[in-house]
Amino acid sequence: MSIPMKGLSKRGSYNHLTDSMEFKYFNGQTEISESTYKLFASGNKPKSTVKPAKAVTTYKVKPKPTIEQQRDAALKEAIKQMVSGG
Repeated sequence: MSIPMKGLSKRGSYNHLTDSMEFKYFNGQTEISESTYKLFASGNKPKSTVKPAKAVTTYKVKPKPTIEQQRDAALKEAIKQMVSGG
């Protein structure tokens, strides 16, 4: 999809949800959002909206151990203390 950059008209509309202006660029047949326009203007082709995986896996949540795992860990700890003479 190629959008000619000349002859674009900029239209702004107020978004009450985000309390901000949203601008669209219109060339007579195709309307693109401001972010898409900036991608075109900077020479990059717009990529599909797939977020990089890094953004999702910046932190890991440890799952809570199950009751069995807690019991096993407690048993191992108790055995360790008994063997070492606690």
